[in-house]
Amino acid sequence: MKDYKLSDRLLLVADWVKPKSVVADIGTDHAYLPIYLALQNICSKAIALDVRKKPLERAKEHIVQFGVSNKVEIRLSDGMDALLPMEADVVTICGMGGKLMMDILERGRKKVDSTTQFLLSPQSELRLFRIFLYENGIQVIRENMMKEDNQYYVLMDCRWNTIEKKQKTTNVQSYSDIEEMYFRYGEYLLKNKNSILKERLEREKAICLGVLKQVMEVHHLKNVDVAKAEQRIQQLHRDIKIMDMAIDKF
Repeated sequence: MKDYKLSDRLLLVADWVKPKSVVADIGTDHAYLPIYLALQNICSKAIALDVRKKPLERAKEHIVQFGVSNKVEIRLSDGMDALLPMEADVVTICGMGGKLMMDILERGRKKVDSTTQFLLSPQSELRLFRIFLYENGIQVIRENMMKEDNQYYVLMDCRWNTIEKKQKTTNVQSYSDIEEMYFRYGEYLLKNKNSILKERLEREKAICLGVLKQVMEVHHLKNVDVAKAEQRIQQLHRDIKIMDMAIDKF
């Protein structure tokens, strides 16, 4: 069973898991990642958690099929609710929206400590998610961006280094351009010149320029709210400026 296949993005997650660790996979679905970790002897134990019963039933079938029942355990759980405090060395949360992941992390704070490895791959709300990490003392040790099936994915390797929360400020205008650049695009990705991020930046800039052109062409028409149009133009100019700052890092 050593030829068990994972998607490229889950292979990246598996590659970053600390060897011989106890892994808690939150939102495991059919337990593809825990099964792979067990088959490859990457983990000493994997706990596959999901809030839905039917995927866990399929997960159990797969676990038996691939002969890893001695290393992979399934639990019905909303986030980390069914995880014991300090039970896992590694927590993986992949394939969910950023806001849902933020909620899972907040509610599971007492289940982990500063040594717990978090492998996090939010599907959306990346800016808000990075701000959440910053405000909650969660340090991004490394980050990667990849492209699969024409979709962009990020993976963050994090540690929860402090219980002290910073003052929450999530308004777009509340941070400097440099801070915004890092929250939107990832300090680690920019400093390490991630080529997939550069591709995404260039694509987003082209789209943004097109939108700016359209808004500027119509904002003086009679039926257009001029104040809102000018506010939108101002925001687009800032967005393009921050994109240019990020592209200049390459």
